[in-house]
Amino acid sequence: MLELNNRLVFYYEFTIDSMPSPDKPLKEFPFEYVLERIEPAFKLGNAECLIGAKEDACVRIQAMSVDEANEAVTFLVNFTDEKLANPTLQKIHSRHLRKVKKDHDEGLAVSIHIVLSTIKNTYGNYIGLVEYIPGLSKYKYLRLFNSLFRKYCTDVVLDEKTKKTRHCYPKIDSAILEGDAVADALQDKPLSGVELIRYDHESIDMDEEDDTLISREVLFLKPKDKLFANEATSWIHKCAQRGSHKNYSHMRIKFKNTDGKDATTTVSTAEVGGGELYFGKKRLISFNTPLDQGSEQIHNELSEDMKLLLLEEMAVN
Repeated sequence: MLELNNRLVFYYEFTIDSMPSPDKPLKEFPFEYVLERIEPAFKLGNAECLIGAKEDACVRIQAMSVDEANEAVTFLVNFTDEKLANPTLQKIHSRHLRKVKKDHDEGLAVSIHIVLSTIKNTYGNYIGLVEYIPGLSKYKYLRLFNSLFRKYCTDVVLDEKTKKTRHCYPKIDSAILEGDAVADALQDKPLSGVELIRYDHESIDMDEEDDTLISREVLFLKPKDKLFANEATSWIHKCAQRGSHKNYSHMRIKFKNTDGKDATTTVSTAEVGGGELYFGKKRLISFNTPLDQGSEQIHNELSEDMKLLLLEEMAVN
């Protein structure tokens, strides 16, 4: 878990398709047009979506800010879930535990910053940077946006071919931008294998005089066949899940870099086991003012840094 003045952000490509016929759209929905339709709903407090079988979780736009000069929009998306357990706090020195009970209409909340371009890049896609919150998948906030798009952006359009009217609405989708050295190398070179690592003891704060020994157990796994690209990353993902289940906290991925030389990188099995994110383009942002996990307002320092990274990405694409 990161400290309050650090956040990990991932790069995504977004598309806005016209439904129900994305292959033959009857109407285009530019992002700026969509924003004009949902912003009034946000100002009225109606930019939310209940999810879950019993509607016991909610995703909402907590805050938003449109930057017309830089052609970007910043969202603070809030996710609240009634089912999540009551929080437990501990006095660090006395070890006293204090359990905080929720009221009947409360749920634990987390917030996520999202900065999106309002214009397309040279490849015809929108670019976005999304704050990484463990456990808060992109499907939750995509569901929020798509629910709002369908509710507030649906238009009746005449199909010139059939001479009938159809209800058209925009739908947003995303894919993470690949930018990791491992993913790049695996495009042309086969995966060598992975080592699962289990630490028996680890001192986090060793000083120069600390003679603590870190002992570990290593299990080497090698694929039966030569694996490249998606097949290789999928196999790594399975190894990470297996390792995490057997209490291996880290894994060393062995591969050949683009120059053909042997290379390794060591990562957490939990990070890789969580899905595609390890292989995505990402940046760690540090800022001066602390940011609580559940916030009500956009954190200006974080959002401005994310916006600068977005502009840099748009400039090269």
